[in-house]
Amino acid sequence: AVHACAGNLRHVSAERIFAELKGLMKGVYAAPVLREYRDVIDVCVPALAALPEEDYASAAETAGALRDETLSFAALLLPLGPETAEEACRALKTDNKYRSGVKFCIEHLHTDFPTPGFARRFLGAWDREKCALLTRFRAAYGEETALLQAACGEKDPPPGTLAQLKIGGRELAALGITGHAIGETLNALLAMASEGEIANDPAALLEAAQTLIQQ
Repeated sequence: AVHACAGNLRHVSAERIFAELKGLMKGVYAAPVLREYRDVIDVCVPALAALPEEDYASAAETAGALRDETLSFAALLLPLGPETAEEACRALKTDNKYRSGVKFCIEHLHTDFPTPGFARRFLGAWDREKCALLTRFRAAYGEETALLQAACGEKDPPPGTLAQLKIGGRELAALGITGHAIGETLNALLAMASEGEIANDPAALLEAAQTLIQQ
């Protein structure tokens, strides 16, 4: 009967469908339900209908294993790519935070985190809650999570953003640096400070800036 009546879901509000999908994603039997009732899920999320059966089944399996209303949906939508996944969330009238979290996880699943400083700068560019969500998502796919997880847990970390540097453009201008070179120098200083190569204090940063000028 569920299969026969699946088309009637087109007359149900997107908000109600989304609420039920979130509940399903947290269930113990999410994976087998997603597989057996694909025709129903395709009505709920039409973008999924274009996926080959093998891709859908794999996504459903991971989604069921995660058992999280956000991460599981991100896993199910992963084969669609971040932009289409975002549109699918928008069609379901999800809130901005949920939609952004799903897209963020898909977009950065395979982002390379080569150094602790890169992870700190990545965290600085986004926010701790999103990055913590991403570490859990990446772990499900065997992607590296240690550096980002460590950055999320640091109590008094090196700077991850330009705003956290103890000097700014005014101090660099006083050294004779002008124009685009100010931004380039600040970014270079941030890279060094975020890696722990120099201390984040005015004296050390100015000394490093003078060295950069001479190079």
